[in-house]
Amino acid sequence: MIGYFVCDKINRRIKLFKKMENEIKEAETVQPKLLEMGEENNDPILKKKKERYFEIGLYVVLGILLGIAIKTEANKRLTMGFDDHLVRSGPGSYNINQLQVDLAEKRRVEAEKNPEVAPASLPSTGGYCGN
Repeated sequence: MIGYFVCDKINRRIKLFKKMENEIKEAETVQPKLLEMGEENNDPILKKKKERYFEIGLYVVLGILLGIAIKTEANKRLTMGFDDHLVRSGPGSYNINQLQVDLAEKRRVEAEKNPEVAPASLPSTGGYCGN
């Protein structure tokens, strides 16, 4: 009698292992089918999400490259800061102080030539408006 129970218990375990083995095999065959179905369906929402992330990534890369290019060109052409006194003046630059002195000298010479037409803003006329 004990032998019968032991054999029955062993047979049940063998059946259970075979059943588990069959379930594993089915799961292995079903999972690739599901993956294939997902690829075949081409879910439009997932596709749009992937495209959006790809576009955002491209914009980030483009922005970084554009920023590097702009910074490089700006460093070549623009100078700002405490090194301004080291920059050589180009051929088209103006000396504002010298222009102001030249203009004052020119006005004084014109005022000496024609005293009745002297502008009112010259210090020599007193600066009165309407005289």
